[in-house]
Amino acid sequence: MNAAPPSGPEGLVRDILQGLAEGRFVPGQRLAEPDLMARYGLGRSTVREALGRLAASGIVVQMPHRGAQIRLLTRRAARDVLRVTEPLL
Repeated sequence: MNAAPPSGPEGLVRDILQGLAEGRFVPGQRLAEPDLMARYGLGRSTVREALGRLAASGIVVQMPHRGAQIRLLTRRAARDVLRVTEPLL
C-alpha cells in the first residue's frame, strides 16, 4: 500500500529528504515547481516554502528564473546533512 502524499511544506521537505536517502532524488537533480506540484498535488506556495526551507538548510540551491537543484555535496557535507535531518525521517 502506498503512503498518503505529503501535506504542507513540512511533509514535502520530509519526503524529499527521505527520497534523497532512498535514491529517489539525487544530488544535481533539478526540482521544478510544476513537477513537484503535479507529483504531490500541492499548490505553488507550499512547494516554494518547502524549497525555501531546503535551501535554508543547504540541501537545495535556488537559482533565479531556473528553479531549484539538489546541491552537490562533499562526502563530509552529506554526512552532516544526514546527521541533522535524520530525526525528520
